[in-house]
Amino acid sequence: MNVDMKTLQDLTMLALSPEECAQLQDELEAKLVGMAELAALDLQDAPLCVTPLEHTNVLRDDIVLEHTAREALLQHAPAHNGEYYAAPAIQE
Repeated sequence: MNVDMKTLQDLTMLALSPEECAQLQDELEAKLVGMAELAALDLQDAPLCVTPLEHTNVLRDDIVLEHTAREALLQHAPAHNGEYYAAPAIQE
C-alpha cells in the first residue's frame, strides 16, 4: 500500500517535517495493510456479534419518572425563546 503524503498533508492542512512525514507514512501503510487483510477474510458463515467477552447489562431498568417542566429548566438558560435554549449562530 502506498500513501500519497503530499495529498494527505494538503487535505488535512498538516505541516509535517520530512521525518514526521516518513514516520506517519509507515504507520498509515501498516494500518492499510492490516485493513486489507481484514477485508480479505471470508466472513459469509461467521455468526453475528461474535466476541470472546461475556457481556452483562450494567444499566438500570428504565423507570418512567416525573420530568422537570420546560419552564423551570429555561429559567436557568442564559437565553431562550420560550421553548428552546438559544445559542448564537456560528454559521450563516
